[in-house]
Amino acid sequence: MTTYAFSDVHLAQRLCDALHGHPIHDKRSGLCLVSHESNKIRQFIVDDLQPDALSRGWLSIFIELGQGNTQSSAQIIGEAILSQLIQQPSD
Repeated sequence: MTTYAFSDVHLAQRLCDALHGHPIHDKRSGLCLVSHESNKIRQFIVDDLQPDALSRGWLSIFIELGQGNTQSSAQIIGEAILSQLIQQPSD
């Protein structure tokens, strides 16, 4: 049995272009992809989307929200963002 692995570097580049404001629809405020326990979406984000975003010098935060978390989703997201912002060099 063959396992299908989802990878689409071109789609990742197009999404990052959208975040940068290149297409008609400007998405510079951010991007949120939601999926119910999909390894394919996780693989796409980690292998394709995040590397392209990082190559552009953008802050990229990947958060997995699962049922095993004891904190609220808002608290997990807030702490992840704060943690990454603290690590960023100041200008």
